[in-house]
Amino acid sequence: AKKLKKKLMTDEERLIYNLKRAKKKVALLLQKLKKYDLPELPSPVHDPELFTSEQIQAFKKIGFKNKNYVPVGVRGVFGGVVQNMHMHWK
Repeated sequence: AKKLKKKLMTDEERLIYNLKRAKKKVALLLQKLKKYDLPELPSPVHDPELFTSEQIQAFKKIGFKNKNYVPVGVRGVFGGVVQNMHMHWK
């Protein structure tokens, strides 16, 4: 019955019929795609780490104790070996 109807359709009717079919397919595919939509993520909350005054004072003390250089190459440091590389200078 459908084949007979298609044969009897004019060009305009056939175009309209094809458009309706295409719209139905698009609607079905959009429904299937909705299953895979991800929910929107909440905006990230900025949570800075706050130090107490005691912690700041302790960190400052440690920082002032440390020197700006590491005495690599001085005898006695690592027993004369730095990361398995023997020193050939004095």
